[in-house]
Amino acid sequence: MVRVFLFKNNWRWLFCFCLGFLSAANVAADDNGRPTDNPPTASSVTFSGRLQAGEVLTSSYSYADVDSDAETTSTYKWYASGDAAGTGKSQIASTENVTLTVAQIGKYISFEVTPVNTNDSGSAVESTINNTAVIAADTAPTASSVTFSGTLQAGEVLTSSYSYADVDSDAETTSTYKWYASGDAAGTGKSQIASTENVTLTVAQIGRYISFEVTPVNTNASGSAAESPISNTAVVTSVASSRITPAAPTSVPTLPLFGLSILVSLLGLFGLRKLRQ
Repeated sequence: MVRVFLFKNNWRWLFCFCLGFLSAANVAADDNGRPTDNPPTASSVTFSGRLQAGEVLTSSYSYADVDSDAETTSTYKWYASGDAAGTGKSQIASTENVTLTVAQIGKYISFEVTPVNTNDSGSAVESTINNTAVIAADTAPTASSVTFSGTLQAGEVLTSSYSYADVDSDAETTSTYKWYASGDAAGTGKSQIASTENVTLTVAQIGRYISFEVTPVNTNASGSAAESPISNTAVVTSVASSRITPAAPTSVPTLPLFGLSILVSLLGLFGLRKLRQ
């Protein structure tokens, strides 16, 4: 009887032991109340943009997670250092992208991301520090002596003229142009008629007053638009359309040669008769 009792108790103990082991194993696998999750990773961390005060730098990185958990609230940090080695590195922003300010002139920039999803947070990864320093903002180019030449007549070509200048010695690239037609020399009812460097006037501009505008542009900046004075005379009709066609000469009635000879003969006889009298 004792052996049977011990045997039964041993099975009961074994059952309880196994149940407890499984429960302990389950807790170890889920010590945070959710299935065990692998942290996400970030790679190819870099950024792009012009290293100049006032310019925007755009971050870039590759997010990955072996559990296919979608990225949620990854965090970002931008740093400015005294040199490309990271001396005196300090955080300047915590946004995905950043606009450089005058405070970063002469500094070396880097970007850092910490990948995050709903289940876990990965390790922070920083980009390489750029090897050139941030420079001052570019000065916008200017346009002066804006004018145009040509005959203010339908069908004629007007040619623009202006002086381009840039203190940073940036060459002119894609400056933009506008031609306007107004109801008078004061600019009443001014409207754009073309966006080319030069313009050919049409009949639609007859009676209108013309002006030209240019916005100077280079690879680094765009300047302010500068407009010429409005012409003080209106566009006239073309020479071809205004030329007066002379009237055809009035024909003088002529007598046939035979009739003329008869007339001469009659006049001769009339004269001879007078002499005899």
